[in-house]
This record gives sequence, C-alpha cells and structure tokens, in this order.
Amino acid sequence: MTPVPATPPPDTRDWLVVLEQGCDECGWSPHPAAESVQRLRAAAPAWTAVLARDDARHRPAETTWSPLEYACHLRDVVTVWEERTRAMVAEDDPVFSNFDGDATAIARQYWNASPAAVADEFAVATAETAGVLEGLSAEEWERPGRRGDGAPFTVSSLALYFSHELTHHLRDANGCPTVAS
Repeated sequence: MTPVPATPPPDTRDWLVVLEQGCDECGWSPHPAAESVQRLRAAAPAWTAVLARDDARHRPAETTWSPLEYACHLRDVVTVWEERTRAMVAEDDPVFSNFDGDATAIARQYWNASPAAVADEFAVATAETAGVLEGLSAEEWERPGRRGDGAPFTVSSLALYFSHELTHHLRDANGCPTVAS
C-alpha cells in the first residue's frame, strides 16, 4: 500500500461563478441543463480511456492529483449528484452539507484504487445518475435545494455545476487536448 501522498492545497474558490460565466480554465460554458445527461454519459468512456493510460497513477506534481485520483473524486461526485437530485425531488428545499473532496480522497485512499475498478464504478455511477436525470419532469428540474452555506440550487443548476466538474477534471487529467463546452 502506498503511503498517503502530499495533500493538494485547499481550493477555496466559489465555483458557482461558472454557472453564469463559464470557465476560462477548461472552456466549459453553460448549456441547457438537460444536456448534462448526454455529457454525463459521454464522461464514462472518456474516463475509461484516461484510466487505461500507463500514467493513470502518476501525479504531475506532488500536490496535484493523478488522473486516477481525479477519476475517484468524480465517481464520488457523481454519486453525490444523484443523491442530491433525488433529495431535491423528494423533499422541500433540502440543505446539503458541504462535500469535502480532499477528506474523502484521504479516507477512501484514492491513490491506492485500481484504475480498472474505478473505470467500472464510474460507468455504473454515471449510468445510474443519468437514469435519474432522464426520468425528471420539467417541474422537477426546477426543484430547489441549498448548500450548507445557504447558496441556492435547483436540480438544473446542480446539473450544470456537476457538468462543469466533469469537464474541468477531464482537462485536469489531460484526458483530451480541447474540451468541447
């Protein structure tokens, strides 16, 4: 088992700004929320290819996650996306605790994961979450929820937020030279 690698510095940016402005770093721009389903489905084969690379475990810098660690993070984020979507549809304006990706990475030892297993788990998580999204009515896409700090979301804006996360981390892992937004 590999020892705990250096922890990346905390990312304190409020990424909600991408919902309005897009992201200059990865080229993502806002799109109709329902397109998130196709983008989610397209993410699984893209990440399977990234995880098949010889360098999937390689960190480009000591405090930068490897493609494997990014894939583990996204697998977990997609699961959180599904859980939060289900809660927003079933409950009135639920409040969600903050997801601490760094703490989760350490607790789940992302660096020790099997790339092939993560590819399979990611494919299952994306298929399940896409299935939930595909079953939503127009009214359900506008159901509200809030972050722990009170920032409001709808199912639509949550889908866009996570669509950005998928695009941004694929870029981080150098999964493609140019990411279509």
